[in-house]
Amino acid sequence: MKFVFSLLVLLAALARAHAQDFAALFRPGASPKSFSFEESFYAPAKVSGSDRELQQRQWRVRAGAPVWSNGKQEVTVAAEAGDLVLHHPSAALHPYRTVQGTMAWRYYGQNDKVRSVNVSYGSASDRPFARSANNTQSANYLHQFNAKWWGVVNYSNNRNFANGVPIPGFFYAAKMTREETLLLGLPVIFWRKRYASGFDLQTVAFLPWNYRFQTGYYWDPFTGVTLGFEHQPQQYFREDREHTRERFFYREQKIILALNGAVIPRVLQWRLEVGRAFNRSFFEAENFSSKKRFDIPVGDANFAAVQLTSMF
Repeated sequence: MKFVFSLLVLLAALARAHAQDFAALFRPGASPKSFSFEESFYAPAKVSGSDRELQQRQWRVRAGAPVWSNGKQEVTVAAEAGDLVLHHPSAALHPYRTVQGTMAWRYYGQNDKVRSVNVSYGSASDRPFARSANNTQSANYLHQFNAKWWGVVNYSNNRNFANGVPIPGFFYAAKMTREETLLLGLPVIFWRKRYASGFDLQTVAFLPWNYRFQTGYYWDPFTGVTLGFEHQPQQYFREDREHTRERFFYREQKIILALNGAVIPRVLQWRLEVGRAFNRSFFEAENFSSKKRFDIPVGDANFAAVQLTSMF
């Protein structure tokens, strides 16, 4: 499998990535074009302290492609946009939008010597680009030391922890086969095992707050049913926040039953989800575990979602 997204896109959506996408980061070769779309619809839910129910849905689209390559190195560009659509009388519960562009350079012309630099700029706010304090910046450097060991340095002003601090990390590719992939390191742990019987197990964690566990059964390489559990906080810069460093967080946990398939194997895949979202709340703080300025609990809700992913 070839390199799919830049490291920046991976870090932004790690817990949502398919196993093939994540494992592709650690294999040399030119990048294909990529596109993904997902949308979720939630049933109305009670909001603590209000007699009005929350109406919610969410969508996100991503695309990336190489714009220059000489067979040993390449330049790629990527774009992402999405909305967390919230409708409720509460002053804080209204739509939040993400818009982001990425440019990356990568060298892959020698075995076990991959290098990559990625930079991005965008906005994640209820008023994107209204002022510079609502905007997001990220930068990453990826370095392959040998066939097993990788290093990374990441900077972001919109993480859910250690916001605005450059963080080094490492990965150890313990196993990398079609049947099993095991990547150990900080801040990422990834394990996927596909048995000959068709049973599939996956664990993806972007420490300390993002994680996803999934088990399933596939009757061909791309078609199967899965059951999963995930926790994926989201964070935005609310325009009317009292302090610049504070952010608006949305947290939830999900149990997900999904049907996976392919329109064109290895080129266009689809995924249909239904499930239950619980332990939901909206709050404002500097970091996910910091003291909260406000915390708005929201009732459990059923949801349905659709995803399309293409690589060509």
